[in-house]
Amino acid sequence: MSYTLTAYPLYRRLWAWLLLGWLLPAAATAGAAPAEPAAPAEFIENRGQWDAAVRFLAPLGGNALFLENAGFTYAVAGPRTWPAHRADTARATYQAHAYRVQLLGAAATKPTGRQPTTERRNYFLSADSTRWQTDVRSFREVWYPGVYAGTDLRLHADSLGRLEYDFLLQPGARPVAIRLRYAGTSGLRLLPDGRLQIQTSVGAVHELAPRAWQLDAQGRRQPVSCRYLLQGTDVSFQLGAYDATRPLTIDPTVVFATFTGSTTDNWGFTAAPDADGNLYSASVAFSTGYPTSNGAYDVRFNGGLDVGIIKYNPTARGSSARLWSTYLGGSRTDVPHRIVSGPDNELIILGTTSSQNFPTTRRAYSRSFQGGPACEPENGVSFDRGTDLFVARLSANGRDLRGCTLLGSPGYDGFAHSYRPAGALPNFGEVFLGDVQTDAAGDIYVASTTTHRSFPATGGAGSRYQGGPSDAVVCRFSGDLRQLRWSVLLGGSGADAAYGLSLDAAGRVYVAGTTNSSNFPVTTGTPPPANAPGDAFVACLAPDGSAVLHSRRLGTAEADGAHFVQVAADGTVYLAGYSDGNLPTTPGRHQQPGGRAFIQQLSADLSTSYWLTRLVPSNRVHLTGFQVDDCGRLYLAGIGYVLNLPAVSAPPPTQGEGTYVVRLSAGAVMAEYAGFFTGDHAHAVSRFGPDGTLYQAVCGDCSAGGRGTFTVPPGAGYYTTSNAARNCNDASLKILLAPTPNEPLALQRCLDAGPLPLGGTPAGGTWSGPGVVPAPGGGQQFSPALVGIGFYSLTYAPPAGSSCPRTALNVTVRPPVTMPPVAPRSFCEVGQEANSLPMQPPGGNWTGPGVVGNQFYPAQAGVGTHTLTYTLDVPGSCGSVQASVTVLPRRVTAGPDTVVCGTNNRFRLTGGTPAGGTWSGPGVVNGWFDARSLPPAYGLSVRSYTLTYSVNLPAGLCPPSATRRITILDEPTPTPPPAPVACTFDDRLNGLVPYTITFPFPAQLKSGLGLPLGAQATWDFGDGTTVTTTYAEDYTYEYLTPGIYQPTLTVRYGPGCQGQVLFPALRLGQPATPPNVITPNGDGLNDRFVQQYGCHASLKVFTRWGNEVYRHADYANDWAGGTLPAGTYYYLLQTDDGRTFKGWLEIVR
Repeated sequence: MSYTLTAYPLYRRLWAWLLLGWLLPAAATAGAAPAEPAAPAEFIENRGQWDAAVRFLAPLGGNALFLENAGFTYAVAGPRTWPAHRADTARATYQAHAYRVQLLGAAATKPTGRQPTTERRNYFLSADSTRWQTDVRSFREVWYPGVYAGTDLRLHADSLGRLEYDFLLQPGARPVAIRLRYAGTSGLRLLPDGRLQIQTSVGAVHELAPRAWQLDAQGRRQPVSCRYLLQGTDVSFQLGAYDATRPLTIDPTVVFATFTGSTTDNWGFTAAPDADGNLYSASVAFSTGYPTSNGAYDVRFNGGLDVGIIKYNPTARGSSARLWSTYLGGSRTDVPHRIVSGPDNELIILGTTSSQNFPTTRRAYSRSFQGGPACEPENGVSFDRGTDLFVARLSANGRDLRGCTLLGSPGYDGFAHSYRPAGALPNFGEVFLGDVQTDAAGDIYVASTTTHRSFPATGGAGSRYQGGPSDAVVCRFSGDLRQLRWSVLLGGSGADAAYGLSLDAAGRVYVAGTTNSSNFPVTTGTPPPANAPGDAFVACLAPDGSAVLHSRRLGTAEADGAHFVQVAADGTVYLAGYSDGNLPTTPGRHQQPGGRAFIQQLSADLSTSYWLTRLVPSNRVHLTGFQVDDCGRLYLAGIGYVLNLPAVSAPPPTQGEGTYVVRLSAGAVMAEYAGFFTGDHAHAVSRFGPDGTLYQAVCGDCSAGGRGTFTVPPGAGYYTTSNAARNCNDASLKILLAPTPNEPLALQRCLDAGPLPLGGTPAGGTWSGPGVVPAPGGGQQFSPALVGIGFYSLTYAPPAGSSCPRTALNVTVRPPVTMPPVAPRSFCEVGQEANSLPMQPPGGNWTGPGVVGNQFYPAQAGVGTHTLTYTLDVPGSCGSVQASVTVLPRRVTAGPDTVVCGTNNRFRLTGGTPAGGTWSGPGVVNGWFDARSLPPAYGLSVRSYTLTYSVNLPAGLCPPSATRRITILDEPTPTPPPAPVACTFDDRLNGLVPYTITFPFPAQLKSGLGLPLGAQATWDFGDGTTVTTTYAEDYTYEYLTPGIYQPTLTVRYGPGCQGQVLFPALRLGQPATPPNVITPNGDGLNDRFVQQYGCHASLKVFTRWGNEVYRHADYANDWAGGTLPAGTYYYLLQTDDGRTFKGWLEIVR
């Protein structure tokens, strides 16, 4: 299948390089000839990365050939449904079959590789560093020298990519000595056309009728008649007449004729450049493992995914374009999220793993896998033992794992599985977000998320889990990954996640992400949260992680999130993300109505938004890259169903799913480039280089069955132009946006708009032209009033030594329209209510103190008189008008809320201002509060009453009264909930560790839906852990060690006032690995399959062909094999807390 790369040159030509990696030879499919010759076969040497019995591995699409000393093993795959990256795709499951070909009577020999390729591979595939192998070679041929007397065996591929094995007989050698025994097949038979049919449980493999020949004295090939002889499971060759004094060749060819969908799948996740412009690409690779027994077996892709790293030279073509490839992972699922090139072009990798034996380095910060409940965050990618983060550091040549550490908790780390991340849109691959960066000293910074309170956190800005489904994580490691210098958790009572990182010149750490926590920490003075259902956030941390210096959130009533943050050369902060809502944009910036991607420029302290623009109208937006170059130009890339792109000088491309890239001028005044490339989707995010070159990894041709949507453009570098897979393949792109003349920027300004501040990138240059004057406080500005209506050309000259070109700005000063006056208004300081502002004529924007999204918030503006400005800047109309608003102080206060214990309380009400007012409300008698005068509580233990303090004042905007809340606690003793159901195999136990339980917050301890102001709830879980909150919410806790625990909840409402509940004691045991053998002979010993892996678990038992023979939804350790015959079976245990255990079971009768 070919791939197609389509570029739409909307302004200037886009240069593109497309490099395809992880492309392995595909088996020929019955009834369909290959579109082009298959890639040459590779035989990869085994230097300890695989089973010791294997000498070479030949990937044959989704099939595999394992070469051993005395023969070889085929692992063949049947028709399957691969994960096609759509929401309705079922988990990938398929059957496979293994059979062996033994060389009977062969001499003891070792196969050797010949015709070495230029490829080099590195394998870090377990925690055992003695099995790590680097600089592993591959060969085009493998020879078994002297396998029989005078006979060599050669394996290679023919011109169509089909496997051939040749017996090369020297003069006098005996062909009758060659005997092949086929073990583990479902049957062998000879077909009328001379082919050998090998029947398996998943279809038939055919070996074409063998050919034999000799060379005559003139070197011409002379055919010799040859056919197979079949005796039981043994195959030999019968030859016609030939010259025994000359060499003889016997040449069978293997064709996997019926294995439709037989591919090796791998998915592009992320890419990054090194300092020399080479391209790193990271993917997950699905592979066929070495079968440990013959016959049918079932393969499920919920594990066995390794991280694949390839380094390309984009200027080369063919095999020389791939500099090296490295496999990183353990025995379970391992996924890359983000990569970056660090010092000396070393590669830093951030990812998630479910492998207990993930390869970590000696003296790493953590080599202990924490794990957690099983999860499947995305179709086709499942983690059966939970997830931990990993951070790895590879040498520039890929041969050395310089450092690798785990970082995790018993929950989900790296993504949130039990809910969609806060504000996340339904875009493919967005669960695999996060960021990794390095500083000048080589230290490594990580942004991610965790769902568990025990995630490592140091003292400082966020030293404990903040609550809710997840917290954002920011960490700093030493460059060798041996020290966790600091770790901070950011969040509130909702869901929070960090996706982007950037460092400023002073080492401060900026982090961006999403939050739906109403109490997410923000800097005083930033706009109030929209918080429905999620907002973007950006925060600035001290270099040592000790404090959150600044924090801001951005949102609408819809879902919003930030994926990228970058500190520019001038110290300002750029934020890029997505929004489903109507974010207010800034006039004079290039924008697209309905755009779901946004870019915003903020001050270094995050208190001021300089401008915001929106781009890319689309129903799907997955941003994959963002960059601000040294000259202030902005680059944005993404994957999605793009409806249209910024129209530059040509019509936008037709809609479709693929990669898009946009370049904006400094300040986002105009669009300079826009391009679209068809070709499916990406799983994570990639990077721009400092010069704006995009390095992108995508999944190619998943929906096209691996054929027909990518071609390499003429002149581009490539590794290979064909996709040997029949499903997804990692397609890596380097897209260079060609330089263009520095054309003038255009801006329209209204005559009455006031001075226009002039900034330049890089900072430190000088503006010149009509109307340019010094600005108060420094810098320069353009004053329309000085020059009047007309057209003016301004020029920005960068500072000396800068490589950035001069910037021309053409300003058109337009006459203003008459704007209707806005009458002064007054507001009361009370509350956070939003007040609408008039929008006449429509289309403009309000700015000023307390204005957010064209609404006015009096409490944020503060007491006093403020000037707000309404600016209209639309085609055909411009103008502005000012409005005066006054925020009045509240005139009456009632004092703080009060909590009292018992119903016999009586006290004088004080604290109301100004003096001389009167109190009213339940229980109020002549200025006193008397609880005894209240009606019966009817079983309520916590009651709250609202009292009013009124003052006789002249009529005014602010009310002449205020309220105060009195809460009465009857010192309740609520009834605890019942104890958890006992384990099916031991009624003395409530569960097995790790054990997660949710403790309900008793209604008797609440005041309405929450706690009264000042009250605190303390959870004591009986294992030495206590948590204090101000929320009346259920609490989920996980016990990690066996024991007997007494959980307690205590609510303190005030001095001497508290309520308490003792939950039932918990008795927790240690899980045990289920047995592998039962002997149901009625002697009472080991008769039944007994599991202690889960307190309550379902059990399914399968034959080796995947047929289900037993199931029970709540297994009670009472199955004795039923009437099944003796043999080996496979079982699946699924516990009620979401854990899964798979194993084999032998029934011995």
